[in-house]
Amino acid sequence: MNRPWVWAAVGLAAGVFGATEGLAFSLLLPSIVVCLLALFALRKRLPYVLHAALVLAAFGVGVVLYQARHAGPPGDSLSRHAAASPMTRYTIEGRVRAAGIILPGADYTTFVLDADRVVAGGDATDLRGGVLVRWTAPDGPLYPGERVRVQGALGRVLAPVNHGIRDMEDYYRARGVHTDLRVAGDGVVRLSAPRWSVRYWVARLRQGEGARLARAVPEEVLPFVLAVWLGERSRLAEAERDAYVASGTAHILAVSGVHMGIVYISVYFVVGALLRRRRPRAVLTLGLVVLFAALAGARPSTLRAAFMISLYLAAEFFDREPDAPTALSLAGIVLLLVNPNDLLDPGFQLSFASVASLLLFSPRILEWINRGPWPLRNAAAPTLAVQLLPLPIAMRSFHVLPIAAPPANLLVVPLLSIALWLCAMTTLAAFLMPSAAVLFGHALLPVVAMIRGVAHLVASTPYAHRLVTSPTAFAVALYWGALLLSWIPAATTVGRKRKRFATAALFLGVPLAWAPWSPPASIDVLDVGRSDALFVRTPENTTFLIDGGDRSEYIDMGKRVVVPFLLAHHARRVDYVVVTHPDRDHIGGLFHVIERLPVGEVLLGPDPTGRALEMELIALCERRNVPVRRLQRGDRLEFRETVVEVLHPPPGRPVDDKVNDNSLVLRFAWPGVTALFTGDIEAPGEQLLAAADCRADIMKAPHHGSKTSSTPQFIAAAAPSIVLVSTRDTARGPGADNAVIERYLAAGAQVWRTDRHGGLRVRQTPSGPHIDGARVLRGYAPGPPPPRPRTRTRSRPHSQSTTPRTRWRARRPARYDAYVTPAREEHDND
Repeated sequence: MNRPWVWAAVGLAAGVFGATEGLAFSLLLPSIVVCLLALFALRKRLPYVLHAALVLAAFGVGVVLYQARHAGPPGDSLSRHAAASPMTRYTIEGRVRAAGIILPGADYTTFVLDADRVVAGGDATDLRGGVLVRWTAPDGPLYPGERVRVQGALGRVLAPVNHGIRDMEDYYRARGVHTDLRVAGDGVVRLSAPRWSVRYWVARLRQGEGARLARAVPEEVLPFVLAVWLGERSRLAEAERDAYVASGTAHILAVSGVHMGIVYISVYFVVGALLRRRRPRAVLTLGLVVLFAALAGARPSTLRAAFMISLYLAAEFFDREPDAPTALSLAGIVLLLVNPNDLLDPGFQLSFASVASLLLFSPRILEWINRGPWPLRNAAAPTLAVQLLPLPIAMRSFHVLPIAAPPANLLVVPLLSIALWLCAMTTLAAFLMPSAAVLFGHALLPVVAMIRGVAHLVASTPYAHRLVTSPTAFAVALYWGALLLSWIPAATTVGRKRKRFATAALFLGVPLAWAPWSPPASIDVLDVGRSDALFVRTPENTTFLIDGGDRSEYIDMGKRVVVPFLLAHHARRVDYVVVTHPDRDHIGGLFHVIERLPVGEVLLGPDPTGRALEMELIALCERRNVPVRRLQRGDRLEFRETVVEVLHPPPGRPVDDKVNDNSLVLRFAWPGVTALFTGDIEAPGEQLLAAADCRADIMKAPHHGSKTSSTPQFIAAAAPSIVLVSTRDTARGPGADNAVIERYLAAGAQVWRTDRHGGLRVRQTPSGPHIDGARVLRGYAPGPPPPRPRTRTRSRPHSQSTTPRTRWRARRPARYDAYVTPAREEHDND
């Protein structure tokens, strides 16, 4: 394939991806060796030599580019100052970078502020940085470029950060926003406005469109119109969003590649019927596409898609046939050079894949569909084509395989085309003839009703969609390879047969490579705020979910974090769900887990508490046919290599309003790992545990590291080497008590915290347990300090050997050898 820009784009993307995954330098040397061998083998074929050299050069550029963007300490100077002085109050001035639409009655919004003048604790500083301002009860709209002043304390946690899933913090961090600040009412002081800024006036246009649409469009369809036209999805009902996801039509809610592709196709065919000359046709098409992007609010995703289409149409100006691979490669190179972080942004991936899929496969599908009415074929080809390349990206984002998506989109996408043009006409009429805008606005009623009807019908149809885990990178590569192989033409009959065989083989390999065949044992403490959710995968691949985070009127951690995390880590089924106690911040997120995933068994404490949430969960388990078992001290679960002991509570303890001390406490033990999970036990419960054997190398700090727990006696009895704290600062105070953290550090333990290091993962390595923090791996925060020397050492058996296996045996619970099976004992003595 003699397309040098394609090879350059492949090399650049590979270099950036390798750098983001920490594989850049480990891949660089093998890549150089492979390319040198290719250069030697193909020295008589100059184009192939040049392509190999180009890929290698672009790979190096991608690595250097990403490393240059992430050189230096994490964050910016403002976020580092906030980390060093967490209680400081700041007065910040700067310019608004991005802001949303504010309609009458809005009670909350956010905007991004580029701070350039900061007063910290009364002292002027030269700090700079991006700040996410969360504004309650806003008193009016803001526009990019406006200069404002805000006051308050800075936070360093924008959203949960966990292994394997992306959240809003990843989006903001990739754009240089590292802190947040909360204000209310008139807490935002406007200082000046840039009267000659294009971005300022485009934002005012978008705000004006939103206000005029609110007057012209019926209230029942306004949330949908704001979503598909201006990208404002905050008013959409959650049930409606879920219906679009389940039906495979969620892409219509993102104003990006799909929308611009629909507009381009429809404009191109209409203009092509009117104009035969290539240059005038390209100029008019491009002008209408740019106008549409401006009317839709000129959002980054819209401009990105318009830029890709513009490069594709540029060939028309030089009387050349447009070449989709070259145009897409040029667009990708330019966008990655501007911001290499975009490569991992799902919005960038979906936008790029949608436009690429439309340009590459729409003509080919049109050739395959050689029968039927011409209008139907021209509508079906782009509708089917636009779904091909984005499919695995959407499945990684939503974890849904929309089996009925092709027929659903055959109905929805043409209707969306009508809705978009009606939105455009409503917008123009709202500025020019407000009375006529109402007519176009009401014309949207039947169109939106049909779109919603299709989405809800497909979502409620049995077997129309299936919950799936995230595909591996290898499975995605096989799928895309099969699609691209089917796109490449074959000149001969033999070549076509070989191509079909190879394409079928690649497609058949996708389900085989979908998930790892043997996932490693691990312990994950999820970042779910000041609540608990822990996932344990044993060496036998038995899965435990210990608590599920909080559920409130504002957020359901089970839906936002826990279920996406489980599916991202190929846990399609949870063998055991453990409820340590029925406080909302532990049991709340489990409802969504049990509703969405198959669960083998739910484990509760020994005595009913009478709490409403516990009874509600038991009723849900009955409806879902999930067995419920109660455990007490002395019970244990035995597996081939793993033993789970119940250390607390004993049966018959008084049940009062304070259920923390009746938390289930479990100790997991498998070769190389002993881990203690303590729920929310407080000092009285810790006293009972300390009186028995509660030793463990890894321990989840009781009660989020608060001062009600982690007594010196309990820490000495457990003697952990690693302490994991699930916590978050709240309006009531800091997440973990400083005295408690100091107590663990003085005992020689290494302390990892979800509020500082994100989701925590413990894996077994030949040298012992290894811990990774999601924030640390992504460069958002430094790791914890090394453990201090222990002030008190615990005794070891005299016969302890220096081998890793014997060291682990010496750290086992005292009663472990009593229930080791003969086969396990024989294996230990190998």
